[in-house]
Amino acid sequence: MGVPSITTNLAGFGCYMQEKIENPADYGIYVVDRRSKSVEDSIQQLTDYMFRFTMLRFVAPVSSLSLLQQRTLNSFLPSKHQPPPEDHPAKQN
Repeated sequence: MGVPSITTNLAGFGCYMQEKIENPADYGIYVVDRRSKSVEDSIQQLTDYMFRFTMLRFVAPVSSLSLLQQRTLNSFLPSKHQPPPEDHPAKQN
């Protein structure tokens, strides 16, 4: 996937990721707690996630991409959402 995401535990995607992955933040998916926190606390959590993201150093994006590919979420997605294998006719030009 490779694109960081911020979602909430009131959204289907956020609930699904929390259910399937022990720590979604390890995969770049940050889930703001809207169920058990006050509005102010949820806003603070969102602000913290966004601030931490701006502080990240993006060194060697090409090598980082291979790390992201190794840590893929495809194993958590239903098979219809997984990309076809490399030898699949849809991948051939």
